[in-house]
Amino acid sequence: MFIATISFGAKINFITSLSKAKKLAKEENKIIFVDVMADWCLPCKLMINDIEKDEKVVAYFNENFINLKINEKSNREFMLNFSILVLPTILFLDNEANEVERKIGYKDVNDLYLSAYRINENNTLIQSYSNVETADEFDEQRFIGELSTSLAQMPKTEIKHVLNTLVKLGMPYSKPILNNYPTYISPPIFGAAYKDLDGAKDKRLTEKYIISYILTDDSFQNTIEMKTRSNELAEIIGMQSVKILSYALAYREFNLFQHLGLANEKTKLVNAKNLLNNYPETSDTELLSLAFTEIVKTTVKEDFNYYKTLQKTFLDMTTSSQEYTHFDILSVLQYANGHHDQYSLSIAKANELARSKGIKFSPLLKDLRVYLD
Repeated sequence: MFIATISFGAKINFITSLSKAKKLAKEENKIIFVDVMADWCLPCKLMINDIEKDEKVVAYFNENFINLKINEKSNREFMLNFSILVLPTILFLDNEANEVERKIGYKDVNDLYLSAYRINENNTLIQSYSNVETADEFDEQRFIGELSTSLAQMPKTEIKHVLNTLVKLGMPYSKPILNNYPTYISPPIFGAAYKDLDGAKDKRLTEKYIISYILTDDSFQNTIEMKTRSNELAEIIGMQSVKILSYALAYREFNLFQHLGLANEKTKLVNAKNLLNNYPETSDTELLSLAFTEIVKTTVKEDFNYYKTLQKTFLDMTTSSQEYTHFDILSVLQYANGHHDQYSLSIAKANELARSKGIKFSPLLKDLRVYLD
């Protein structure tokens, strides 16, 4: 724990211009520490006075941050843009004035110092990654391991700041972050990185891009608006809008609504069928299995024409597919259609592919057979 030591005369070197603070922050690769206060606010004055009683704390802020003081009286635009409703408010901003962390009300010296120390350490972490000059120096597995350890200690806003900043550094950081943490990356930043990576050639990355919209864009929470946005997104990623919409609706239903207890059984079946009809080649094989399981559980087993159509689809896919899920689903369809001489071969192939990836395999047919017999 940091222990304050009393000293008098130390002052934090505050400036009063946000534009100047951003300029200095970019030049010096520093975070902006913002004290939002008012002349009439006694807690505001007490908080800064308490900080400035300790020369070590003052020295730390002066050395490691660009310090900005905002007086509400002359900075109404700032107050509005950053939705400041309580004083004092402390903000930590990156060099583009994006919020990293916010603290509301009077905070003691130790609280502010520990927050500042953690945020500065994370900024140092970002700077250390930016010094890697070539991909030859980069160990992706080690990078993700170290990064996950660091992120586990951060609040959500700070996680977003670190990840979005690293993505903007480009390769070799952008692709592993987009694949592992798509829900934290804002669509504009994801889109720029996606373009640089020629993401349209990577189906898995394309789906991560769609997920970033589903989880951060309000229009993707409304089915009608989602159709319009899917058409716009189709032009960017080069995927048919019907595939985007089918994937987005199924993902929302099975990965969001179901976990929140908001899933509708009728809607689940509709979206499951749409996914398998329009986008069975998705790389999101876990979602595909969930959707297929829903179909088998709720579709009348005598609906042979439907199962025959699906079997042909998956039989065609498995001629080139190396996804064990495709063979697993095919085995269920072959069983449903009475091709008992074939389904065991598909299960064997699924098991072989799963084992080659170090995945413990349990056939879908084991759980779904009861619905088909």
